[in-house]
Amino acid sequence: MTTENTPTEQTTPVISQAAIDRADINQLNSFLQNNPSVDWRNANLHDEENIATYHWDGLEAAKEAMLKLLKAYQRLLRVLPEDLKQAGQAAIALLKAGFNSALQIANTAKNIFIQGTLEIFGNDRDLAERVYQRAIACRKSLALRYLNLAQGSEPHARAAGLNK
Repeated sequence: MTTENTPTEQTTPVISQAAIDRADINQLNSFLQNNPSVDWRNANLHDEENIATYHWDGLEAAKEAMLKLLKAYQRLLRVLPEDLKQAGQAAIALLKAGFNSALQIANTAKNIFIQGTLEIFGNDRDLAERVYQRAIACRKSLALRYLNLAQGSEPHARAAGLNK
């Protein structure tokens, strides 16, 4: 693990200790190849009926673990720009580096994320920064949704009928 120290930013390891195992990545790649027509950015991975339609060829025993990994893959796809041609490969590379969500990316110091992922993004600093900014936007959106829900359940909001 490498970290950079700067006086103004807290350091965070680029590679998480929970980095994905190579065997898990191989299983994920196999699963994705068995299901080439699925749009993983928009697939409903919480609907059992939908999940049952996927081709699990040889992966039935690891289905629960594969679903967790698939959800992490989906979260990363959603933070990658839609115009990125090799988004699937970039998402897998981010998984290998230990990232599994926009929140995890956003909680990493910007310069550490960019330096640690330059190779993943073909040494395109602008692309790495775009991914980081998208992760920050996801974190902000999530925080605003949480605040909206929390404030809507306050006693004064319930008394005024604002939470309907």
